[in-house]
Amino acid sequence: MRKALIIVSLLLLVVVSSVGIYSFVFNKNKTTLTKENSEATVLPNTNVVTGEVLVLSITDKTVIVQFIAESTKGNITQMMVWTDNNPTKEWQKFSTLITLPISDNVYAKYRDDINNESQVYTDSIFPKYSPPSQP
Repeated sequence: MRKALIIVSLLLLVVVSSVGIYSFVFNKNKTTLTKENSEATVLPNTNVVTGEVLVLSITDKTVIVQFIAESTKGNITQMMVWTDNNPTKEWQKFSTLITLPISDNVYAKYRDDINNESQVYTDSIFPKYSPPSQP
């Protein structure tokens, strides 16, 4: 069994192993994986857009939420915000603060100007707004 030899540059990674020669080409939006003598496979970059959701203030009717996001590839331009009480998911212009109707959980997803999307981020109010379930 041969050991893998790895050659790394800023834009190209070549791996030589017992199963073949692979090259990875990295660019701003995607990673291309090519096995010698075969077609290229395009792999999406992960963790390009990251963020947080932070509940800042709670009243009996509203919750003020702070949204934090960044992208390693572009500028954050949009976000999708929803709650347990309002499950509508629509993209809207990115904003760092929003007042929402009271709900137990707030969820957000972020997108940059080149359409990279984040995972879903969430925060909960404490104590929970919903009345306890009956036995």
